[in-house]
Amino acid sequence: MLSPRWTLLFLLMLMLLTVGETLKNGHAPRWLVNLFCKRSSGLTQVPWDCTGYLHCYTQGMTTYGVWLNCPASLKFDATSQNCLRVSPSCMNMDRVAHRYCPIYSQLRFPHPGSCAMFYDCSRKMPDKRYGLKIYENECAYPTLFDPELAVCRENEMSNEISCMNPPSSRCDYKTECLSVSSQCLQDGYSPKPGTIFSSYHILCKAGKIVSNLQCKLSEEVF
Repeated sequence: MLSPRWTLLFLLMLMLLTVGETLKNGHAPRWLVNLFCKRSSGLTQVPWDCTGYLHCYTQGMTTYGVWLNCPASLKFDATSQNCLRVSPSCMNMDRVAHRYCPIYSQLRFPHPGSCAMFYDCSRKMPDKRYGLKIYENECAYPTLFDPELAVCRENEMSNEISCMNPPSSRCDYKTECLSVSSQCLQDGYSPKPGTIFSSYHILCKAGKIVSNLQCKLSEEVF
């Protein structure tokens, strides 16, 4: 058995050899450690992120955890305790949300559809206006979801938020541009849906409403 000193050295070597994708390699936020390391030690899978694993360990009376990434293109498998090309233990994210959200209502974790989207366990109802299902939420433009802090924030020049599928434009945010195909037959300005001789109008682009607008003078109509 390795001594604690050699174990720490081994962990540090792993941190240098692996490449981060979502959570920061070599670090785990305290809330994640509290959630998954209370009843277990060793290698633990985080259900919504198979790109790595949580190494839980105890020193004295305190439990710690370190996030370690699997090599590129591999996923962590909880059964074999190894990083594999195909991980049977990786669950569909929608199933993860329905399993854990009823238990942990404050939980937030990344959504595979977009770096701007995330699962928000406090949202108990779908939002049909934007096509968001139960537990789904989206950051406001132009912010992205930071899985490390579990908050929305702007991805600064240093690109601290590692993102594989960022929205390419404002209208790639579901909550920014509504799809109204019957009104947006072509790019440009159109009357606001449901209004007649109104000062309100919309700007369409690629079949979506880009902006909701109003004439500058109240007596004007579009």
